[in-house]
Amino acid sequence: MDSSLFELRFEVSRQNLEKILIFISKLKNISWFKKKKYWEITILNHRKATLESCREKLKQIYKIDSKINKIKANWINHNQKNEKIINTQFFQISQGLNSHLKKKKKYKLTIPAANSFGTGQHESTILAVLAIEKLIKKKKFYSFFDLGTGTGILSFVLAKLTKSKILSCDIDSASIVNFGENMKKNGLNNCKNFRFNGLKHHVIRKKSFELIVCNILLKPIIKIANQISNKVRSGGYVILSGILKDQINFLYSVYYSYNFVMLFKLSLNNWSVIVLKKRK
Repeated sequence: MDSSLFELRFEVSRQNLEKILIFISKLKNISWFKKKKYWEITILNHRKATLESCREKLKQIYKIDSKINKIKANWINHNQKNEKIINTQFFQISQGLNSHLKKKKKYKLTIPAANSFGTGQHESTILAVLAIEKLIKKKKFYSFFDLGTGTGILSFVLAKLTKSKILSCDIDSASIVNFGENMKKNGLNNCKNFRFNGLKHHVIRKKSFELIVCNILLKPIIKIANQISNKVRSGGYVILSGILKDQINFLYSVYYSYNFVMLFKLSLNNWSVIVLKKRK
């Protein structure tokens, strides 16, 4: 792999965070972290021209100044240096860069950094995993769908915990390739990922699910609320992640209108996940 790696870094105010995340959502290898008075966003890419184009648009449209730096390390070394090992009740999740890492949990997941979202490093993914673990301990499920799966991490968590067949989708073609690679890497064969947007595809037209998980952003979660409601069985559950703490009430008000009630919510560093049940 080309050792040239470039980083676009800039700061965003809290009130502008959501629209900026939506604006850059088609790019890959994005990280955003809360500082005292703002959010710091970094985007990594081997193509400097891609970042320069983004930089110009940020300046023109949002009046945001940003910097591009060349990272003097290859992609693997950069990720290894910055890798966090995530430990939940049942899982140890890593990018698999440390060959001497000892398994400390019941299940081990290896999700390398790639062109799809969801290595397990971000708060929204961690929260979704925690919510799945908490819910699975309380109830046995038999049908699942992972909406916007990215790397496949939430599908793999469900597959390992339930030993069931997991269906998922993502709009990004890179996710299909990345999903398949990660499924093999983790010794799984009970997950199937489709490339489509939303829940109206013919593959699942006649299907409904007891549990749907979705880790994206507020705007698309709201936009697809009706489709999610139509695909969740009466008495079924939805896990929604990728939202900020102060977005919970608004999101819940939308899903309440579709006959969902909140069971619980979890938060970490200003990010949140909510778990809803559809009334019978």
